[in-house]
Amino acid sequence: MKNKKFNPNIFTTPTPLKSLLTQLPESKFLYPHLWREGEIACLLGDQGVGKSVFAIQIAERVARENPDMPVVYFDFKMSAVDFARRYSNAVSGKHFDFPDNLLRCELDYAAENFNDVANIISVIEQQCKALNARVLIVDSLTWINTIALKSGAALRFMTMLYLLARKLHLSVLVVADSSKDHSRLPYAIKSLRGYRRLAPFFDTIFAIGISTKGDKYRYIKQIKTGDRDMTLTDDHVAEFVIEQNDDAFVNFRFKAYTTQAEVLPPKRQRRQAQNQIKKSA
Repeated sequence: MKNKKFNPNIFTTPTPLKSLLTQLPESKFLYPHLWREGEIACLLGDQGVGKSVFAIQIAERVARENPDMPVVYFDFKMSAVDFARRYSNAVSGKHFDFPDNLLRCELDYAAENFNDVANIISVIEQQCKALNARVLIVDSLTWINTIALKSGAALRFMTMLYLLARKLHLSVLVVADSSKDHSRLPYAIKSLRGYRRLAPFFDTIFAIGISTKGDKYRYIKQIKTGDRDMTLTDDHVAEFVIEQNDDAFVNFRFKAYTTQAEVLPPKRQRRQAQNQIKKSA
């Protein structure tokens, strides 16, 4: 069968495996334990749990620790006004001083083809090339699926984003919603909506859950870590409290390490929540 677009150069030159082991590039953590250079990571959690707050916290730290590295935050949800309000202190009048190399792009809903997945990816590629950016955050995958008004938009977006990340050697963090009612249950790979198709695109997945210790208490657990050991497991989750500092920065402040059992509702309530999910499935 004749292939009209045959390209013999789609693979690299065959290389002995032995030599590959001596050519491993150095890779550092962009954020301790959770996200490493060159990885496509997923920040997972229920709606309203604080995923965007933590994503900005990650972006701010990466930008501050790497002042010569542009970090681009593609925001599909919040307006500039709402964002400014979140990082302003109404009492003191202070506004948080973000690093100059942390940049934010907001989706223009009045623009033509704003909800076309291929167009969105093309713009992301254009921005990364223009800024020479190698670190980007997408907030959020769920919102992309909503605005595209087509089934399978999230899968198409992740397929194209994956190819772009490998092409430009990007480090990517994607924010995504968990499946319904999982805030009361232990997180697992199935907590990612459409996990069978979407999970393979991610090198690492970590989740934010609501702790029973208070309205502002959260915990973080790793679900997938690729080729490295997990540090935040069922028996060792990191507990945080969401607060606004005097400098107006809203953040997850670390409290302690604990177990997942300590931050979840009693087993009886978890069984009830699980039964509700099965009935609605």
